[in-house]
Amino acid sequence: MGYNSHLKKIFGEERVNHLQSSKVLMVGAGGIGCELLKDLILMNYGEIHVLDLDTIDLSNLNRQFLFRQKDIKKPKSTTAINAVQHFNHGSKLIAYNGNIMDTKNFPLSFFQQFNIIFNALDNLEARMYVNKIALFTGVPLMESGTTGLKGQVQPIFPYKTECFACLPKATPKSFPVCTIRSTPSKPIHCITWAKNFLFPQLFGENDEEQHAANQQGVSDDSDNKDEHQRKPTQQMLNSFTRS
Repeated sequence: MGYNSHLKKIFGEERVNHLQSSKVLMVGAGGIGCELLKDLILMNYGEIHVLDLDTIDLSNLNRQFLFRQKDIKKPKSTTAINAVQHFNHGSKLIAYNGNIMDTKNFPLSFFQQFNIIFNALDNLEARMYVNKIALFTGVPLMESGTTGLKGQVQPIFPYKTECFACLPKATPKSFPVCTIRSTPSKPIHCITWAKNFLFPQLFGENDEEQHAANQQGVSDDSDNKDEHQRKPTQQMLNSFTRS
């Protein structure tokens, strides 16, 4: 009995053959990406391309099950691909370590080769960008995201269904540890790192102030309290820019 015999019983041979001839892109290889990559392989997609710019952090290991402690500081995309190679599957796996918004390495023509794009990002700016790519290219997008223990999935068929940007999104007030430490891209990332990591190391922590700050910045439904940092205040940002 073949490894995809159960799929043929559920979906029929014609649909399974269509999956085997499909080429998909998965953007993000973190918490959602690890689970999603496993599911895409089990669905027997023909080619699965995985793109991520991030490296593995210690705080990732409690839920990103494809990674181990020996993988810390390694690229997520290539490590995830290596972790699933021993799975019983027939998919061709290709990894990219880079920024999805790098137009030189990933022009529009890069996205046009895919039958569908799967988003598995924790970055609002990048999610908006991939949404625009889907609208430009006409490639269907399966958008997903999490906040603590809450999650959502949105299938997007360009110009047929509501897109990710059709409804306004709240500005993020907290940032993942792996972004702060490894891939900061905005001044507020550097400010948050200095305030939450560097300052306590240099000057120590006031227990009462630290407890109050933690209560403000960590939501009760978070699955990893270290992953959601304290809420940066506008006063801090203003004082930093004035100085």
